[in-house]
Amino acid sequence: MCMAFYIGEIMKLRREFQEAHQNGEYMEAIALGKKIYDLYRENNDCNTMEYAIDVNNLAIAFDDVCMYEKAQKYYKEAANLKREIGGECSSYSDTLNNLAITYSNMAKYQDAVTLQKQVLEIRDRLLGRGHEDYVASLYNLGNAYEDIKEYDKAIELHNKALLKGQRLNTVSKMDLADILTSLGRSYE
Repeated sequence: MCMAFYIGEIMKLRREFQEAHQNGEYMEAIALGKKIYDLYRENNDCNTMEYAIDVNNLAIAFDDVCMYEKAQKYYKEAANLKREIGGECSSYSDTLNNLAITYSNMAKYQDAVTLQKQVLEIRDRLLGRGHEDYVASLYNLGNAYEDIKEYDKAIELHNKALLKGQRLNTVSKMDLADILTSLGRSYE
């Protein structure tokens, strides 16, 4: 396939994927994401950050329909490639975060805790403790500890997330409400 045609086809499919996903047409998004994935593979172009991002997006679509085994497979592929290309960058930590949440949904709670700790460390190092993604990591790690019934750690992390989140203008009221809900659940 001509390189220009292949790239143009990927861009077209990517727009269609995003539109389907935004409209909640997840099975259509999955079909489009698989076409993108297959085009990359047919053209032996599976070592770029763009490919890794598209694989991550395909995993998200599988996650949206609770197909966690498939999501896990694609998140792992995307994470490995992102780390290989960009090191422990923000995009890599975002994919690890998605994988950790998938592990929680699969009842692989200890794996989720391990990954959430790693995500928190990366975001702390790259973004600092005054960033909304750091707050989200505190919250997610708290949820992971709640899953393994370590409620004291969960409460500690949710309290930290709440205090930091209240200080930041970028953390939405809905996100603060989620933190409060998790905090209440942990106390219960």
